[in-house]
Amino acid sequence: MAKERILTDIYLTAQSSIGLPAEQHTETVAMLRVVLRQLLTLCQLRATIEERAEVLLGNNADYQRLRCIPGIGPITALTVLAEAGDLRRFSYHRQFLKFCGLDLATEQSGQFRGLTRLSKRGNARLRAVFWMAASVAVRMRENSFRAKFEH
Repeated sequence: MAKERILTDIYLTAQSSIGLPAEQHTETVAMLRVVLRQLLTLCQLRATIEERAEVLLGNNADYQRLRCIPGIGPITALTVLAEAGDLRRFSYHRQFLKFCGLDLATEQSGQFRGLTRLSKRGNARLRAVFWMAASVAVRMRENSFRAKFEH
């Protein structure tokens, strides 16, 4: 498993790079082992959730379309469908943006016109999931999101 190899590499690197040398049976090493075990457990749990998402939603057209978008993996697609429900219920994209709270809103009163920002009045989980997906997409080497972000 690639993640186990990474964790082993982290552990071996930490043995020679920690500022204070730690003996094998100290609290520092014990805590590092606890953290590494937790990380391995979380990685296994993530893999299980991804596999279940593929099994349960592999034939769902909306799930397949979401998976084609850079930055959106099985868990993100599953979260979007769980939070938004049937995506076909939105007649056009602006309805979905408003549902997510990704629409623009300007605070104004009388002659005063404030800044235009995201309204953030929609589903906070969807906003967070799309923000994380966008963060992943701009770090990917080749896709249109990265080019637009750099521009």
